[in-house]
Amino acid sequence: RCKALGDKFALPTRLLLGETTGITLRIRGECPEVESRSDIVLIIDHSGSMTGAPLDAAKAAAEAFINSMNLGRDRIAVVGFNQDAALRQALTTDGLAAIDAVRALAAGGGTDIAAGVDEARNELTGPRRRLGAGSVIVLLTDGGSNVAEALRAADQAKLEGARLFTVAFGAGAN
Repeated sequence: RCKALGDKFALPTRLLLGETTGITLRIRGECPEVESRSDIVLIIDHSGSMTGAPLDAAKAAAEAFINSMNLGRDRIAVVGFNQDAALRQALTTDGLAAIDAVRALAAGGGTDIAAGVDEARNELTGPRRRLGAGSVIVLLTDGGSNVAEALRAADQAKLEGARLFTVAFGAGAN
């Protein structure tokens, strides 16, 4: 709980009738540190267009991200998508399990970003949801999906309180 602390003083401290003085008022606040918690879903595109270097880079970025997390406070989930989406790792504090889910992704198929975002939304609003935790979606893709559907899914996720970030891979990323 935050507190406002104040102090005041006047100089000079003694006055004769009719003299003026200046008054200084100091106010400062004290708030205890608040550690916010986040539930984060990595959505990784493993469609055919991600074959080779783009998917390798996305996997390396995802692994580095997971390794940098404070999993004593935050949780991570992994969704893989191509023309379909699947929850590969439910929200967890087990970084190794999340990394294993990332490493298991294989390229192939089409690209449906909306399916990936919708799967992430399901995880962030489902039974594993933690009240008071921020919802974060990180999308790793080269694009190439139905834009209107992807925007619809992103808008719905934002309406549900999620913050979305996109990381693009490949020269033709849109």
